[in-house]
Amino acid sequence: MKCSICEREGSSEMMEKHHLYPGKKRRRARGREDEYIWVDKTCGDQIHQMFTNQQLRKELDSVESLRNAMQTYITWIRKKPIEASVTMKRKKRRL
Repeated sequence: MKCSICEREGSSEMMEKHHLYPGKKRRRARGREDEYIWVDKTCGDQIHQMFTNQQLRKELDSVESLRNAMQTYITWIRKKPIEASVTMKRKKRRL
């Protein structure tokens, strides 16, 4: 499988679903409850380190918008093998 964010290839065990409209409010958003992408676990963790669920719902609810917001991270992570253990620091969240 291929990660929708960094586009690295990995086994299905390394991938997880990432809802494009996260959180409990997803149930009330008509038509959004089943929208998700497959990301590797490192990218999934990084998404939630960088952004709040509110930001993800309002501004970053597509693959393109996530990629644009995470471009520096994507450039860095693509150099690493998908199996590599990566330690991330919590970044200051965008306002």
